[in-house]
Amino acid sequence: MEAQKVVARLQEQLRDGSLPADEPVFVLQGRHILAAKVVRTWADELESLVGTNTQSRDARAVASQLAAWPIKRIPGRDDSGRAA
Repeated sequence: MEAQKVVARLQEQLRDGSLPADEPVFVLQGRHILAAKVVRTWADELESLVGTNTQSRDARAVASQLAAWPIKRIPGRDDSGRAA
């Protein structure tokens, strides 16, 4: 899901109360080298609990988009690989 859509969705959920303002949220970006793997693992775990559903299919679609992102970085490192 594109960043603009994520932000809009979170803002709407905050407005309608379906996302409490103090609930923790974690965001992964296409540039994060582990992002696709993390999202696929999340989908695997969800499917082990409830079987394949819309959320797991959507997560796998996002994981594919994350994997296809052309620029990969290790979070907390600059372009040269040094700690940022």
